[in-house]
This record gives sequence, structure tokens and C-alpha cells, in this order.
Amino acid sequence: MEQHPIKILIADDSRTVRSMYRHIFSGGQYELFLKVNGLEALESVSGIDPDIVLLDVEMPVMDGITACREIKKKMDSRFVPILVVTTLKGQENISRIFEAGANDYVNKPFNQEELIARVSVNVKIKRMVSEQKRLELKLLEANRDLDRKVKERTRTIEETQEALLIGLAKLAEYRDPETGAHIERTRALCMALAIAASLDERFSEQVTSDFIGNLYRSAPLHDIGKVGVPDHILNKPGKLTNEEFEEMKAHSAGGGKAIEEAEKSLKGSSFLETARNIAFHHHEKWNGGGYPSGLVRDEIPLEARIMAIADVYDALTNKRVYKPPFSHEEAISMIQAESGKQLDPRLVEIFMRIEKDVKEIVGMGEGRK
Repeated sequence: MEQHPIKILIADDSRTVRSMYRHIFSGGQYELFLKVNGLEALESVSGIDPDIVLLDVEMPVMDGITACREIKKKMDSRFVPILVVTTLKGQENISRIFEAGANDYVNKPFNQEELIARVSVNVKIKRMVSEQKRLELKLLEANRDLDRKVKERTRTIEETQEALLIGLAKLAEYRDPETGAHIERTRALCMALAIAASLDERFSEQVTSDFIGNLYRSAPLHDIGKVGVPDHILNKPGKLTNEEFEEMKAHSAGGGKAIEEAEKSLKGSSFLETARNIAFHHHEKWNGGGYPSGLVRDEIPLEARIMAIADVYDALTNKRVYKPPFSHEEAISMIQAESGKQLDPRLVEIFMRIEKDVKEIVGMGEGRK
């Protein structure tokens, strides 16, 4: 029997995050209904009759927890799974989410594959419940079981390129415990900046859907060259010597060359070309003072210029072995100071437009100043 498109009702007050959802669920199998707060979602849920509802926790007018509780009351006779998207952590906050009636949750910044898998799992449950009411008492158990099966199946059918991407990115993660979280944060930042750039006439022709998709897949590989940096340099708490810094700088060229070798086996891979450009050139500077090639201005690939801003922001706002974290506001000020020097001034301008969304995306809201 042919299935109708999956109707997804989404409430999030961030325009950038809504754009990210629009990109993630861009296939013909999805039909999106985007709202800016919980009250709009509540008022429209009966008429839409969605297959699943995605709610941000922190929204004006009506927050996600309240909206979740009220939607469950309103749709009492019809089972509609609700997935809460949150930056909140800790058992107490998670308990509040489930006590409000949510069926699942995912933390920001979220992983695209995980989000799609969770949506798929919950929609399957909804359709199964519609056919067989007896599953109502086993929803939580079925959710976990189906989620595990979907992940296992996904792992077995991953394309060679995806397996290569994950494997290469993990090499850097194993060397540096900070790298795993850094990978996800920089990817989320790249996505937010790229989507915003796609709406700017100066970049709209270049920042296409394919560009954004390749950037999403490639971003985790930007520091793959660090696997060749000795531990005593990679994890040194103090200032590097000139010799050590030169060895650290070699990671960009080393990573780019490694991906270049992979390209020879997977000819015509646009995502690997993007990955190579990022790995090679995300430490180039707009004024030509960067490395490894000393490229200047638009000679630097756009994807590398986007990653440069994401990488700088994440490095500034997170603790490293050699420094404490800066606040969001301090990081924004430092990035503005590098506009036209280290960073593309046009992209910095766009980054400033979405800086409040950036703060939310990387989880530097009330729970993390």
C-alpha cells in the first residue's frame, strides 16, 4: 500500500533552525508545517493531523514543554508522537520532557542522520498504532527496539563514501578527546552559516542545496590531518615552540593530501572534493597570511572560508588544554576584529546576523554562558 508523505509539524522560533529543518526534510516523502511557537502548533495540530510533532523547548508565547502537554490533551483520541528538541541536559530536565507526554527527545546541536532516524522510527510507531491499538501499552519498548533496528540496518547499508567519512573523522577523534564534540559543533555552525549565506545574493548562486549537502558530509574531516601530529604537541598545555607550531600547521596539508588519495579511488566524489578543500585551506587567511598555500580572498574555497569562521568561533568558546573558554560575546567581538584580516568580511557580516541563533545552536543559552 502506497504511503502518503510524512506530515511533520515543527515549532521553533529560530528562522535559521527552521531553514535547517527545511533542508533536512527536503525530500518528496516529507510535508512540513513550520510554526514559530508552541501556541501556533497547538492551534493548528487538529487541522493538520500530523504524523509527528517536533517542538523546541525554549520558545516565546508558549514553550515546548507546555505545548507538548496541551497537544497531548487535545489529540487524546489520536496518537501523535512528539519529539522534543532541547539544549537542556540532566536527568531532571529529561524527566520533565517525558512527564509532559513526549515520546522522544534529541539534543541540540543535533546529528542529521540521528534526527531522521528518530523521526522515521516514531512515524512507523504512529502508523502501527493506528492499525493495531494493542501496541499502545508497548510504545516505549517498541520505540527503543525499532530505533536500534533502524540504526543497525543503517550501518549495514551505508554507502562507501559515508563509511569513509566516519572512519576518517574517527581517526582524529581517537587522538584528541575534544575532537568528537568539536566535529558536531563546527558542522552545525557551518550549516547555519551556509544556509544564511544561501539567502544572501552575494552567495546564493554558489551556495546551492548540493553545496550545503556536501558541506554537511565533509565538515567532520576538516581536522583529519591531526592524526599525524604527535601527542606531545596536540595536547601540550602551554605555548608551542616555533618548531612545534610548524609541525602543527602541517596537519592541514596532511589532511588534504590524505583525502586527495581517497578521491583517486572514488572518482567524481563531490563531497570528497569539498572535504579536501576544507582540510587543505580552512587555516588560510583572507589577507593571505594563512597556511598552507597563502591564498588570498576568493582564492580560498568558499567552503573553507565558512569552516574558518565556524572553527574560530568553536575554538574560542570552548576550553582547550592551553586556554579557558571565552564567552559568546567575547568570541563575537574577536571574530568581528578579524573581519577582512583572517576572515571573509562578507561571511562575518552574515555570521553577525545569525549570532543569536548561533548561540542557541551550539547550546550557549541559559544552561551554558
